[in-house]
Amino acid sequence: MLNSIKFDDDMNPIGFDEELCERLMLEKNEAEEELERIIEEDSHESMAESKINEMLDIIAALKKHPRDWDDIMIRQLIDRVIIEDEHTLRVIFASGFEAYQTL
Repeated sequence: MLNSIKFDDDMNPIGFDEELCERLMLEKNEAEEELERIIEEDSHESMAESKINEMLDIIAALKKHPRDWDDIMIRQLIDRVIIEDEHTLRVIFASGFEAYQTL
């Protein structure tokens, strides 16, 4: 469109359609915004897909672990178990994480 603009001797544009130019600029801006939105959605979908694949890998790895009670492993993971009251246990793991279980 810009190549089709002609100028008179005083450098005034001849046959320039300002309304058409404004509409085209608006369409361009809308298209750029839509493209940014699509790229952002694609990024979120990629992150979600990556997390799902990571969880599936963890689940697959857990299937290979024995399900029998392993006293040595439990003693390495759990630092102590505290009876808070008659209905609540507090489990303190070796990492410092604490979990509460209400009976």
